[in-house]
Amino acid sequence: MLGPGGHEVIGVDSEPTKVDLDRDYILNHIPHISRLMTRSIDEVLDHADTIVIGNAAPEFRDVPKRLNDGQTVIDFVRVTESRSVSRVYEGICW
Repeated sequence: MLGPGGHEVIGVDSEPTKVDLDRDYILNHIPHISRLMTRSIDEVLDHADTIVIGNAAPEFRDVPKRLNDGQTVIDFVRVTESRSVSRVYEGICW
């Protein structure tokens, strides 16, 4: 599904219980979100140009090491001890 600016958007939710708890909000305010979600970081890495990491879940720690050519990570939570690398791995708010 296309998000703002015509970019394809996909999200990862590895915690199905969280989605279940937020089901009422999702169904009533953002019903299209379920079409944008996957439980697999592999699916995101196979298709994304830019990966945004917004939580420090352990499954995201190796994402910067798994990038393909041309992919960029924007990390809001510092999932690794890696330093920012311009146009490849950008840390924000740390």
